[in-house]
Amino acid sequence: MRRLARGANSRKDMPAVPNTSLLRYRGPIPQRTAEEGVVVTLRSLSTLSTGVGTSFNVTIDNNPSGYDNWSEYSTSWASYRVLGIRAEFIPIYNVSLATVATAPIISNVLHTATAPAVTTLTDAFSFGDPGIHHTTKKFVREWRMVSPQEALWQPTASPSRTSYCFNFFSSGLTTATTYGYVYYTLLLQLASATK
Repeated sequence: MRRLARGANSRKDMPAVPNTSLLRYRGPIPQRTAEEGVVVTLRSLSTLSTGVGTSFNVTIDNNPSGYDNWSEYSTSWASYRVLGIRAEFIPIYNVSLATVATAPIISNVLHTATAPAVTTLTDAFSFGDPGIHHTTKKFVREWRMVSPQEALWQPTASPSRTSYCFNFFSSGLTTATTYGYVYYTLLLQLASATK
């Protein structure tokens, strides 16, 4: 029998078949009890826009019922607590500053369940933990508990806002338009028992 010449049909040139036993994960598997629950994220979207007026004043609190995927968890878990919240502003007019009249945005992390009434930039800057941003620039605000023990457990059957919220305010805008989108992420811990 004639021996095959080494080449494309040679067994030595064929790729080795991977050993599937080497692909198995052998590390530890995290264990959680029902009492400890799980940590999940909820997401929502809002806009910073003006109608006929020349300002916007948007407040978002930490009530999870306003988030898109809350219903996935509220029927399966008994309690929740909010560990943190993140807001990311994505501008629409981030190239041409001449497209719209721009003004600063005051973003605020407020340590109250509701935002105070604000009508001017001075008002907005006098509360909470303010930050100054531009309507054409991306920015992120975040607030988290120092430790989970600081968060209060709430029943999923009656979710409510608790001790803090975000507020975004701007005035002096001469163009009625949507200036950008705010993507919110809420960090929750869930438990199967009522706390």
